[in-house]
Amino acid sequence: MALVERTWKDGKTKTFWAAIYQNGRTVFVNCGHSKVAARDLHDRLITKGREGTLPHGKDVRFSTLVERYLANGTHHLREQSITAYKSRLRNHLMPYFSEMKVRRGVSAASIGAWIAWQRHNKVSDLTIRRCLVTLSAVLSYATSINLVTENACAKVKAPPKAQDGGVDYVLSPEQVSLLIKHTPKGNDRCLMVFMFMAGARPSEICEARFGDCDWNVGTITISRTATKTGSNAPKNGASRVIPLAPSLRRAMSEQKRAMNAGSGDLCFPTIRGKRRDMQRYARDVLRPSLTRAGLRVPDGSAVNYLGRKTFISTLISQGASIKMVSDMVGSSPAQILKTYQKVRQEDATAAIDRMDAMMVGDRRGTRSEVA
Repeated sequence: MALVERTWKDGKTKTFWAAIYQNGRTVFVNCGHSKVAARDLHDRLITKGREGTLPHGKDVRFSTLVERYLANGTHHLREQSITAYKSRLRNHLMPYFSEMKVRRGVSAASIGAWIAWQRHNKVSDLTIRRCLVTLSAVLSYATSINLVTENACAKVKAPPKAQDGGVDYVLSPEQVSLLIKHTPKGNDRCLMVFMFMAGARPSEICEARFGDCDWNVGTITISRTATKTGSNAPKNGASRVIPLAPSLRRAMSEQKRAMNAGSGDLCFPTIRGKRRDMQRYARDVLRPSLTRAGLRVPDGSAVNYLGRKTFISTLISQGASIKMVSDMVGSSPAQILKTYQKVRQEDATAAIDRMDAMMVGDRRGTRSEVA
């Protein structure tokens, strides 16, 4: 067991290799250019050599690893996740890493170069972070089959998450009313009301059908979510019932009458009667309507969940319990507190004023008088 130093043909570049004994033979593993890092890796490889879990001798291309991963390493993932992984691999990762050798080519340095290349091509940091999640999953699979000794993504610093920067990720009730008024009438406006009054996910809105509505009780059941190949159960696997707000109930009743639709028909179809593409709706209807209403347009994909976030935050600000909201929207209370609940500065200020009035009972020092 030794650390061997080798010099490249140029006579300058040095590489350290660990000579590890496994199953009666010597295996050489590339440990990089840093002697300190090579020693650290060498110590870990000694343990792997004793356990017989050193990387295989033959290196493979990244494209070959991806084929193996998709065939054998995605059994624990949901269909939507597999579809997203395939899309990221096809559009962002394979064009760069396809012909690289996994052990010698896919390193922290090459991943850093890929990030710089993506930014040069005007790819958003959000997309880069999601692609790094996919790449990490592929390399974790390579580690599990002893193709590489460690996941190179663990050494890469992902692009930081962008701050809100004052963008209206959650709208006030007045802003929602203004937005709906600036949305074209008909199917588009009805869908807009549904987004903000039902709190459903975009993929669930696509699959909403008139048969899901109980017009006597005034509820709608969310039992399906859209996929590229059809439909599936909702994200958490369970159906849920949402009360229909009076404005939403009227809008959907008028929509059903105007369409002369049956119980099995989609609530928000395209002109050709097919399922809506919510990404296209956000681009062609929601964003222009926000602009016409004088509201700032959220960056990235947050605009697709603007209605859901507003629905959840408004209910909680009105005093609804987290458990009740959780049952209505199909997310855990922890997920709601972490992701969806957005506190507007105006609501926080009003809450402090109400507390001051209850505790002190003196209304003379209001904010307007102090200002």
